[in-house]
Amino acid sequence: MDLSAMMPIIYLRGLLLLLLSFSTLYSTRALKVYLLDTLNATSELNWRTYSNQDEKDGWLEETMYSRSENKNHQVYSTCNYESTHDAENWLLIPFVERGEAQRFYLHFNFTIVRCAAVEALRTSGCKETLKLYAAQFNESEEKEFVKRKNWFNETKWDYVDTLASHSTTDTANNNQNKNEVEREGSLEGEGNIQKDHQQQQSNNNQQQTYTQTSSYDVKKRYVHFALRNTGACSSILSVKIYYNVCPEYFSSLLHLPRTVSSRDPHGVVSVQGQCTSNSSPVATIISQQQQNSKNLQKLEKLVRRQFPALQPPTAICKADGSWQLVGSSTECVCDQGFVVSKINGMCTGGEEIFLIF
Repeated sequence: MDLSAMMPIIYLRGLLLLLLSFSTLYSTRALKVYLLDTLNATSELNWRTYSNQDEKDGWLEETMYSRSENKNHQVYSTCNYESTHDAENWLLIPFVERGEAQRFYLHFNFTIVRCAAVEALRTSGCKETLKLYAAQFNESEEKEFVKRKNWFNETKWDYVDTLASHSTTDTANNNQNKNEVEREGSLEGEGNIQKDHQQQQSNNNQQQTYTQTSSYDVKKRYVHFALRNTGACSSILSVKIYYNVCPEYFSSLLHLPRTVSSRDPHGVVSVQGQCTSNSSPVATIISQQQQNSKNLQKLEKLVRRQFPALQPPTAICKADGSWQLVGSSTECVCDQGFVVSKINGMCTGGEEIFLIF
């Protein structure tokens, strides 16, 4: 038998199973690597704070009970709506080590009371936003930073984002989450202004929970984040810091390695896949041209000229940690003499199966 005449058939065997395998690529679950999650804290957070007001009116740590999770967790709250001058309340999040991450994502669950919603808050000092800042350090710089008394100096920070009560991120959950968190108690020494406001807020059912995700490009080994409150009545219910990873992926014929997502929040990382054992890349152009080609020898020469060194398919790791197969001139199929096993989906020796279209 003329082997050149069998070339298109060899290239096409297993193609149908290959396409079925690739269809699962789009549903591969993204991997989030968490570096901080306050909901998992088993003791008080004891984060550093600064206030230019009476210290009892700055950020205060409290224990709250979550009905949805049936457990206590730590939160930080502050309210300076009666301040006669601009309030400066800073909350320092402990350093996070970069590791392999290119970009950090910060997910906040928080409350900010609308100034117009409560009569006592209708003052010039009432705000409805929080500012998020970041500072990066190498090891020696971080050790010096934690010793500074004026760590809150704004000129040393990069502005990252604004957390606002009108955040549209996950707004569908605002009403659902409104009553999921109840106060268990407050720390000793909490200011009367804050207590009175919280009682009035509860009575008027004005509190809503918002969620927002911000991101920050990391280059140095350590990163500190800080929240700046200049007059908002707010609570930070939870903070999560993580980075995205496209997990290692195996199909019956294609392997993609674990890949950290791009530094660019809208960017992608191109990854060359590998054909699994007993399979090789072949040109997809054959399946397209076979229908119109009457001379298989010419077709074989055309493929060799256009694809002198065939490479496995390429996939992209998206910023959210999901894989997507890009348009490719090649696909992985079982080598000659091997077929896709119905047991494990791998290419194994056995009777040859030809798929002719």
